Amino acid sequence: MHSKLITLLFSIVMFGQALADTQGMVKKVIDGDTIILEEENGQTFKIRLLGIDAPELDQPYGFESSARLASYIEGKTVYVVSSKKDRYQRLLGKIMIEQKDINYQLVKFGYAWHFKRYSRDQDRSDAQQYADAEIEARQSKLGIWQTLTPIPPWEWRKKTVRK
Repeated sequence: MHSKLITLLFSIVMFGQALADTQGMVKKVIDGDTIILEEENGQTFKIRLLGIDAPELDQPYGFESSARLASYIEGKTVYVVSSKKDRYQRLLGKIMIEQKDINYQLVKFGYAWHFKRYSRDQDRSDAQQYADAEIEARQSKLGIWQTLTPIPPWEWRKKTVRK
């Protein structure tokens, strides 16, 4: 009995991330990097897509980013790889559907920036893939990179007064 408890505690410490992962149906896409997920038991979570920052809805390409995310996942069952919450108590997660990393897809096609400021929260290989995808999207002038000087959302938020 004692050894089983130690094994369980060790697993929680070493593999705690897996315990926070969840699966459910996307009930709503709030914007290009935030969704509402409902688990099978009816519990809902607000999830912030990890490793990316999409344009705000009142920003150029904000609507397009949100619409692209919705086209990928709204009303569908997704798997969320999550290990922590942000300061707003949203789960931070990588959204997976049919083995496809949706966060990466948004960066790859120019609908979001790789959020380098928080890349330490990502798996190293994911952070590198997202960084490379952003470079490729910029060079190919996809999505937000079609404009000459796109304003990153973190700068937009500083300049825009929220009501």
